[in-house]
Amino acid sequence: MLVLMLDNDMSRNIRRTRHLEGMGIHVSSACSQLQALRALTTPNVDVVCIAGQFVPNREEEVVMLSKCLTPKIPVALIVESTPIPSVMEQIVDVVIDSATFDLRGASVIQQMSSGQTSFFWQWIEEWTSRASLMTADRAAEKC
Repeated sequence: MLVLMLDNDMSRNIRRTRHLEGMGIHVSSACSQLQALRALTTPNVDVVCIAGQFVPNREEEVVMLSKCLTPKIPVALIVESTPIPSVMEQIVDVVIDSATFDLRGASVIQQMSSGQTSFFWQWIEEWTSRASLMTADRAAEKC
């Protein structure tokens, strides 16, 4: 299995690459549009992972890259606490927070490459409930 990792933070990219490779997943890294386009010419890319910080000010690049994903390759967006750029809604199959990706990224990638996204739905439900609990806690603090 081959994953294309798009991230402009080299230290984070190296850390994630080492972790995934330790789990038996081959990783090709890119920190620019040109590098990503070159990597996408490799016919064996199974999943594309994009760091959320890679996207700002590169929306057009990301849309162009997504058009190169033929046949359709699953795309995961790894986010911190930043909002998800609207352009990504049309491209991304899975959104996962950075901490969860660092812990369970290999299993998410394996599920995505086999067409399964059950982990994502479980994660989004847990994340939503955490968010609603945090809102309720903040409201209680203000009372």
